[in-house]
Amino acid sequence: MLSIIITTYNARSLIGRCLDSLKNQITEIPFEIILVDSSRDGTADFVAENYPAVKLVRFDERKWCGGARNAGIAFAQGDVIAFIDADCVAAPDWVTATCAAHEQHPEPIIGGVIDNANPEDTAGWAYYFSEFSAWLPGTDFGRIREVPGCVMSIKRWAYEQYGPFIEKTYCSDSAFHWQIQAKGYEAVIDPSIRIAHTNPANFAHFLRHEVEHGRNFGEVRAREQGWSRLRRWGMSATLPVLPLLLFGRIAYDALTKQHARPFLRVAPLVLAGQIAWSYGECRGALM
Repeated sequence: MLSIIITTYNARSLIGRCLDSLKNQITEIPFEIILVDSSRDGTADFVAENYPAVKLVRFDERKWCGGARNAGIAFAQGDVIAFIDADCVAAPDWVTATCAAHEQHPEPIIGGVIDNANPEDTAGWAYYFSEFSAWLPGTDFGRIREVPGCVMSIKRWAYEQYGPFIEKTYCSDSAFHWQIQAKGYEAVIDPSIRIAHTNPANFAHFLRHEVEHGRNFGEVRAREQGWSRLRRWGMSATLPVLPLLLFGRIAYDALTKQHARPFLRVAPLVLAGQIAWSYGECRGALM
């Protein structure tokens, strides 16, 4: 069995599309869906009424992704655990492709590629490239340093040996990757595994998210990797050049993976996003 875990926080407007994409999977593989909810907008009640087959785990206090995934895994029965977010839609063969990849490859973490689910939104494109350029359609099969939580699947033994996910912060998926890398493992990306992500369409929201995500990443990386105070200050000294380095990496990914037209249209917004991220990351590294 494949266990699918979704974590939700105030996602009532999005969760239906995600669950419909799972309900309509073209597969003979049995799978279960576990939804871990800490919303205040009625998400859990909506799911309970409209998707009775989904196993609900409810919390009154907000659960960040890491803690929510730990809670979901406690109820999971599968040897492979796949994560997808409420703002994502799975391709019709997502379950089959995920299970096939784990049967064929021994690596503990396997991910896929991410499409843009709302290509009509300009700010959404900026968010999409800023967050997911390493996993665009057109990415080749191969080893990769990290897979985002919205398209990540893991073998249960890996979680039992190297988990749980850290809690009460973003970037718990990054920290899990660092943990297995320290033991000599790498993740794999398989482009046959596809999801589509619905991106925020508000530019101000995008910038705020980049600052917050960057801050959490910088703080978590410095703490989990045991950075010295000197190294933390050294990281902050890269602020003048870090946005350009990040922007260059995103541009390379977009241009080499046949996404030149939408990227060039929003390139100034992407650069603004990398400035926001870099500010947040350097600030987080000093915390």
